[in-house]
Amino acid sequence: MQTSDWTGQGGGVKWPARQLFRQGERLWPELVCALAPLAVYWRIVFGGQVLYWGLPALQFVPWRVLVNDALRHGQWPLWTSLLGMGAPLLANHQSAVFYPPNWLALLLPPETAVSVLAVLHLSLAGVGAARLARMLGVGPLGAAVSGLTFGLSGYLTARLWFISIDNTMAWLPWVLLFAPRPAPSPVANPRARFLALSLVIALQLLAGHAQSSFYTLLIAAAWVCGWAAVRGQGTVISDQRAVSRGQRSEADGQRSSLMPAVCKGNSSLLSRLTSHVSPLSSLLSPLSSLFSPLSSLLLSSALALALTAAQLLPTLELLRESPRANTADYTFATTYSLWPWRLLTFAAPNFFGHPADHNYWGYGSYWEDDAYLGLVPLLFAAYALWHSIRNRKQTAARFVLAVLAPLALLSITLALGKNTPLFPFLYRYVPGFNLFQAPARMTIGYTLALSLLAGLGAHHWQPSARARYWARLGIAGSLAALIFGEVAAQLFADPHVATFASGLTGAALVAVGAWLLILNRPATPNRWQWAVAAFIALDLGWAAARLSPTADSALYHLPPSFTLAEGRVYQSAADEYRVKFGDFFRFQSFDPLDAQALRDSLLPNLSVLSGAASVNNFDPLLPARYVTYLKAMEASPRLMDLADVRAIVKPMGTVETRYIASRARLVYNAQTAANGDSALASLTAPAFDPDSTVILEPDPAPALARGFAVQHETFTVTLARDGYFLLSDTFYPGWRVRVDGHPRPLFRADYTFRAVAVPAGTHTVEFEYAPLSFAVGLTISALAALVWVGLLLIRR
Repeated sequence: MQTSDWTGQGGGVKWPARQLFRQGERLWPELVCALAPLAVYWRIVFGGQVLYWGLPALQFVPWRVLVNDALRHGQWPLWTSLLGMGAPLLANHQSAVFYPPNWLALLLPPETAVSVLAVLHLSLAGVGAARLARMLGVGPLGAAVSGLTFGLSGYLTARLWFISIDNTMAWLPWVLLFAPRPAPSPVANPRARFLALSLVIALQLLAGHAQSSFYTLLIAAAWVCGWAAVRGQGTVISDQRAVSRGQRSEADGQRSSLMPAVCKGNSSLLSRLTSHVSPLSSLLSPLSSLFSPLSSLLLSSALALALTAAQLLPTLELLRESPRANTADYTFATTYSLWPWRLLTFAAPNFFGHPADHNYWGYGSYWEDDAYLGLVPLLFAAYALWHSIRNRKQTAARFVLAVLAPLALLSITLALGKNTPLFPFLYRYVPGFNLFQAPARMTIGYTLALSLLAGLGAHHWQPSARARYWARLGIAGSLAALIFGEVAAQLFADPHVATFASGLTGAALVAVGAWLLILNRPATPNRWQWAVAAFIALDLGWAAARLSPTADSALYHLPPSFTLAEGRVYQSAADEYRVKFGDFFRFQSFDPLDAQALRDSLLPNLSVLSGAASVNNFDPLLPARYVTYLKAMEASPRLMDLADVRAIVKPMGTVETRYIASRARLVYNAQTAANGDSALASLTAPAFDPDSTVILEPDPAPALARGFAVQHETFTVTLARDGYFLLSDTFYPGWRVRVDGHPRPLFRADYTFRAVAVPAGTHTVEFEYAPLSFAVGLTISALAALVWVGLLLIRR
C-alpha cells in the first residue's frame, strides 16, 4: 500500500511560470482539468453560442449592459432608472461590478463575455481542486480525478447559467489551498500565504454570491480545525519520514503563522500560562496549535472584507432596506430543500427524467438537487474511506475520517433542509442560516469532499484479490440492473416507470464500464491513468452538456416588436410568472427557443436590452417599500398612474398602452402620515387624489451640502404657488435634492417616491445620488489595498 505524502510530491503551489514548466509531465492533470470544460462547452467557447436559459437572459446579461453603459459614460454604475422605478445597481451583489474577470464584458459583447467566463470558471475550479488534491499528497492520477470530478461536477455544471454561484464556488478549492494549517506549509513565506489567502477570499466575495461565500468560510473553518485535530494526534508524515513533535513545533514557529508577531506571541503566552500546570497544559495544547491558524484565517478574512468594502457596504445597505433585513421567511429559506428521493440520482442522475428529454417530473428543479459526480469517482471515494479505516493511524487517513467524511455527511444532512430537524434548528438559532434560500446548495460540501476522496482513492487503488472480487460482483449487479431496466421499460407504459427504467439503464451501462476500468489496472498504469481521466470526463461531460441550452448571440440584439418612447412597462406578478415559467423557462423541459417571442415578452430584466424602463425588477434583493407597493398596485390599479405605467405587458407579448401616467408632477397640497403603514392606507383610500395631494412622511432626508455626487437628474419646474415637486422614482438612502443650487430636505412621498418643497415661480430642481455607503466603502477598500501592497513590498 502507498502512504499519503502531505507535503512531498503535492507540496505546494508554484506560481512562477518557469517553476511550473519545470515540473514537466506532472502538470498534465492541471492541463486536463483546464481543457475539459472547454471541450464540453466548445459551442460557447469556439462556436459563437451563448447562454440564455433563465438567469443569463433575465439577469446577468442585462446587468452587464447596464454596468457597461455607466462605465462608458464615465460614471460609477450605482443606480439604474430602467428597473423597479429606479433601483440600486452596484448594491445588488450579484451584479459583481468590481469582479475583475467581469471587465472582459467591456471588450467583448456582454452575452459572449458572460458565457465564456462561466466556462472558464469551471476550468479554474478544476485546476484548483487538482492543486488541492496534490497538497494532500496524491500523485498525478489522483489530482486529475479530483480536478475533473469537481470542475465537471453536477453542482457546478447544472448551475452554469447561475453565473454568480459558479463564479464564486470556483474559488472554493483555492481558499482551502491557502488556508492556514498547523503543519509544514506548502508556501515557505507565511506572509505570501496570508496575502494570497486574503486576495482569493476577496475575489470570491466580489464574484457576487454571498451565500456561496458564507458556505466557503464555514468549510474553511472546518478545514483549519480538521488540520489542528490531525496534527494533535501524532506524527505528521512527510516524504515517508516521521517528524518529531519538537521538529514540528520549530517548523510551525517559522512557517505556519501568517502573522508571526501576533500569532506566535499569543501561542507562546498560552504555553507560559499553562507550563506550570501539567494537566491543564495537556488539555490546552490542541487549542494552542489551533489558535494561530484560526486567527490567521480571521485576519485574512478581515483584510478581504476591507478590500471589498466598496461592494459590500452598499449591499449591506440594500439588505437593510429589503424584506430580508433581519431574516428570510422560513418558507422562503427552505424552498429547494434537497428532495430525499433525489439521493438516488447521486448514482443514477436521470432516475426522475431530465429536462433535455422533456420528461423531468421530480420535486422542484433538476439543477438545485443535482449532485452527480460520476460513478468512477464514487467508487474511488468509497475505496478511500475503506482504506482510511484500515490505516486510521496514518495522517491522511485521520484527515479523511476527521474532516472529509464528516463534511460530506453533514453537508447532505443540511442540504435536506426542512426534511430533517438540523437545518430548522440552525435557521432559528445560528446567524447566517436564516438569510439564504435553497438549502440544497449546501451539497457543495459533499461535492468537494467526494472529489478529494476520489483523488485519494485513485492514488491508493491497488486491484487486490478482494478488490477484484467486489469489482466482479459490481459488474454482475450492474448487468442485472441493466436487464431489469430494459424489462421494466417493455412491460410498463407508465411515463414515470419509463424514466425509472431509462435512468437505471443509463446508470447501469456507466457502472459496467466503471467496474471494468478499475478492475483492469495494469502494473504500469500510464495509459490506464489517461483512460480513467477520459472516462470521468466523458461521463460528467455528457451529463453537463445537456444541462445548459445555448442560443445564437443574435438573441440579445433582436429588437422587440413593441417600443415605448417614454414611461414604464409593467407586468402583473401572475402574468410574469406564467410567461417566465410556463412559456419560456419551464423546470420540466428545455423547450425549443423562439427568440423573437422571448424578446417580445419584455420580461424583467430582459426589457433593459430594449431600453424600456420597467416597473418590475427581477433582482435578488429589493427595497421592502417597493415590494409592498407592487402588491398594492395589483389591488389598486390607479397606483399605476403614480408609477408612470404607460404600457401593460400581457402574456406572449401583447401590450395594452396607457397615456394618463406621469413620472414627474406638481402637487400643491400635502398630507402627513405618521409612518409607512399609515401612508399606504391613505394612498389606497378611494377618496385620495394623487394629482392634488402628496402624502409625506416625517423626518425627511437632511439637506446636505454639495459633495461627491456621482449621478444626477435635473428638471425645470414652474409653480403657480408654493407646492411640491414629486418624482415617481424610488426613495432610497443616498439621494438628495437641490433647488436652484441650494440643498433642500428630501421627503419620502406617496409611500415610496421622492418629493421636495418648491416655492412659487420657475426653479431648477436637481436630484443627486451620492450614497455614503459607497464613499465610505471605496475609502476603506483603497486603504486596504495600500495595506495589502505594503505587506507585499516590505522586505522580509
